[in-house]
Parts: sequence; C-alpha cells; structure tokens
Amino acid sequence: MKPAPGRYHVPWLAVALLSAAALGYEVLLTRLFAIIYWDHLAHMVISLALLGYGASGAFLALAGHRLQTRFPAAFTANVALFAVGAPLCFAAAQALPFNALALAWEPLNWLWFAAIYLVLSLPFLAAANAIALALWHDATRLHQVYAADLLGAGAGALGIVALLFLVPPGEALRTITALGLACTAAAAWQTALARRVQVIAAAFAGLLLLWTLPAAWFTPQPSVFKSLPQALSAQGAEVIAERSTPLGVLTVVRNDLIPFRMAPGMSLGSGRQPPPQLGLFRDSELAGPVTLEPVDADQLGYLDALPSALAYHLLDARGVQRPRVFIPGAGTGEMVRQAGQFDAARIEVAEHDPALLQLLTRDLAALTADPFEGVIIHPMAARAFTAGNHGGFDLVQVSAGDGGSAGLKSLVPTRDLTREAFAEYLDLLSPHGLLAVTHPLQAPPRTLPRLMLTAIEALEALGLPPARHLVMIRAFRTATLVVSIAPIDREVAAAAREFSRARGFDLVYLPGLEREEANRYNLLPEPALFDTMDALLGQARDTHVNGFDFRIEPVSDVRPFLYHALRLETLT
Repeated sequence: MKPAPGRYHVPWLAVALLSAAALGYEVLLTRLFAIIYWDHLAHMVISLALLGYGASGAFLALAGHRLQTRFPAAFTANVALFAVGAPLCFAAAQALPFNALALAWEPLNWLWFAAIYLVLSLPFLAAANAIALALWHDATRLHQVYAADLLGAGAGALGIVALLFLVPPGEALRTITALGLACTAAAAWQTALARRVQVIAAAFAGLLLLWTLPAAWFTPQPSVFKSLPQALSAQGAEVIAERSTPLGVLTVVRNDLIPFRMAPGMSLGSGRQPPPQLGLFRDSELAGPVTLEPVDADQLGYLDALPSALAYHLLDARGVQRPRVFIPGAGTGEMVRQAGQFDAARIEVAEHDPALLQLLTRDLAALTADPFEGVIIHPMAARAFTAGNHGGFDLVQVSAGDGGSAGLKSLVPTRDLTREAFAEYLDLLSPHGLLAVTHPLQAPPRTLPRLMLTAIEALEALGLPPARHLVMIRAFRTATLVVSIAPIDREVAAAAREFSRARGFDLVYLPGLEREEANRYNLLPEPALFDTMDALLGQARDTHVNGFDFRIEPVSDVRPFLYHALRLETLT
C-alpha cells in the first residue's frame, strides 16, 4: 500500500547532496582510472554508471512498492549504502588482479574486468534507488525532488573539478565519502526516520573517523606495468615533487644512483651526453625528462645533436640569427631549453595546465636553472593561442611526445596535430618562417605518413607547391618534418644536407633528393618514408592513400584521433 501524499517530508536536501556526490564520484572515477590504468579505460566510467542506474530500474520494478511502504528507512539505507560503498567498492575494484595489457591473451582478465564493472556499479545502484524512491514517493511534489536532483548533479560535476585543483584524487574520494555521510544524516532528518537520532549520530561519528584514516587507503595504486612504479622500483629513486589538477597528476622522480638520461633521436655520433635529468610522469606514465642545471654550458651541446635542431640551422642558412619561436605546450621544458641554446630572441609558450607550469617554474627552478626565465608564457591551450594570433614567428616548434600506439592512444584526441592546427601554425609564421614537427618513428610507419599528408594539404591550401617547401630527416628513433613558407633554396638545402651528414641522420625528403641518398646511416631494408613522401607528392596520391595498410588521411578537429589508423580490412 502506497503511503498517502505528504505523510513524510520531501527530502530535497538529501536528494541534492546525493546527486552532487554521485556525479562527483562518476567524474572522479575517470581520473582514478587514468592513474591506475590508462586514459582509454577512463571512458568506461559513463557506461559503468549507467549500468548502476539501469539495474536500479529493474530492481525497483520488482521491489519498489514494498520499499515505498517503508520509505524513510529504504531511502536512508540506500543513501548510506552509497556513502559507504563509494570508497569500499573502489578499494575492492583496485584489489582485483586485473591486467589491462593481457586482455588479448589471458581470457581470465575479462572476468576480472567484468567484476570491476559490477563492483563499481553498486554505489550508483544505491544512489539511483534513493533518487527514484524520492521521485516516486509523492507525485504532487515531484517537481521539488526533480529540481533538487538536477541542481545537485550540476553542482557535483562542477564541484569535483574545482576540488581537484585543490587536492589530489585520493583526498577527493575522501571528500565524496564525507558528502555521502552528510547526505545520510540529512536523509534521516528530512524523512523523520524513527531512529534518526542514532543514524545522524552514526553519520557524524563516521565523518570524524573518516579524516583519521590513512591517506594510503584512498590513494590510487598504478598498475605495475606503468612507468612510474617501474621507475620507483629502481634503487635510489624517490619522488621529489608532485602536483595535481583535473588534467592529471604530475610526479617528479629523482635518482642520483641511476640518473635519468633521455634525449630521443640524439645523434649516435654525438660526443656529448645530457646532464643528469629528472623523470616527469603524468598519471604514472613517463612524460619526458627534466634536465638538471648543467655543471657547465658545454653539457647542453646535446641539444644540437637532436633532429629538432634542424629548424634552427635552416633559419641560420636564411640569415635569421635570433629567431622568434613559438612552442605549443611546455612539455618538460626541453624545447624551451633548446630554443634558448640557439639564442632565440623571443620565446613564447602556450600551456593550459597550471600544475605543469608551477612545477617547472617554481618547484624545480632551483634544480634546473629555470629554462622558462624570460619566456613569455600564455596560460591557455595552444589552439586557443593560435586561433587569435597571426604572423610574426620565425619558427613554430612542435614535439609530438611519445608517439602513441594503436590501442593505448587511439582514443586520445590530439588537436595540436590536426589539419586545422597545421593551417593555424603556418598562419603564425613570417614570410621566411618554418613549422617543425618532431615525432617518434614507428614500425610499420603510420603516423608520420599522416603528418606528411597533413603538411602537404596545408601548403596546397595556401597555394604553395609542397614539393618545394618541405624538408624531412630521420634519426635512429625520431623524425623531424619541416614545412617552410618560402621555397627551399640552394643554401637551405645545403644546410639540411650538412646537418644530416654531420650527425648521421638520414634525409627523408629534400627538393631534388635521390632515392639512394635516403638510406645511408640508419639503414632500413627500404627507404619507406622517402617512398611514401614521393607517392604523396605524385599524381597517384589518392591511389596510394587508399591502398596504404593504415589510414593516413589528415585528422580534423571534428575527429582528432591521430593514432586511430587501423584499417579493419587489414585484419583479414
């Protein structure tokens, strides 16, 4: 028998708090999953929450009428189950022996994956039960409950983002739990529960106990297959700095016994090695090196042995001695340090992550001789900067990071390397300016051909013949593609040849380059990148693109998935 309308108070405050906690928990889980596993698994959180809400509908269809006759107890119990279940279910899911990397060859991992889904859906099941019971309870005042639900959900989604600027994800989980306990007290009070005094007292006791629990109970533990746990397993490794925002958790590791020394693509013939470095990790994955202050300036000579240094030598061949440089993204500061090493007159960086800027310019400044000193930093996304600026730069220097791979990175958007991004970069350049894009090599090649075609189409959109405006080199593991506004003349071509010869880099493309010149130092069975560039610049471009083993069409801002290159027909 359904209770008469108005018999109980409408629990609008409890519903608002619960909706805020549930939405905050859902958003927080995306961050926790990115830290524990990888970014692409964070996408499953939405379906996970919907599973809990859908299961609630099925459950209430069977037991809803019985629960409505005991509305105060049923509503309060479900709120309490969410409050307690949010941290406990997360801890239980984290304890399961799930290995995301072994899904393809260990079928048991699919069972653990399903178990994670089921365990983490339980708090959402409880929250959905409570909200649905409140909506069902009194149809005459349904609008009040619905308004509280919507307002709470909006506040929770915004609130968790703001909270993640202040505390790390583990402490945010503790805050969500506290909000759930406060909601339990509000539910008992507003529904006039028979034992509301005891429930409210228990909720406040739980709040006091919650803040005494060890932080490790709420801290996400990254998979042992991620970079950070592996780095910390080495003798002498220690975390010296950490910052967190909704964009990611940044961790800096120092190891004086086994120093980091990373210079991707550095010439194998270089007589110099980088100074000792720190390792910078984002969400437990290696983001790159942070170079410590060198003992003497000569130690920074390794920056001239990197493929990315090509652009500065080409500018020098054009008589540009102190270039004006724009770098989309601060990275780990290596590109900024390189620009300073080549005596850039003006360096501007666009970086949207405040935690990264604070880490590099404040926390580590005493160790790294702050490479950002004198640099103009724009606290915004690179594309936000490029969309509102035109001309004036001699060089736009883009680093594509680790290069990604199908599966792990194919779902991660890369808006800094789309067709529209290339057009905006070229719009930033002076008449003699260069756009340089450095990217790791892949076997078989797939991303670099896509970037080649993107550059070709960007030049064609400006009415420029691509064959006369491109230079490309490759090192042992890295390649640099240079796009020039002005044609590549004899002096610039000679500088590219000398730069490559002196460092043992192979030319991939240069106006007039012969095929036998493209495979001299880092020998491959065939000069595949040269052949690809030759085909893309030829008359049969469309045939080559359509027949390529991977998708190499330029990506756009609408579908910015640079590393989503797999053709399904290649699997057969």
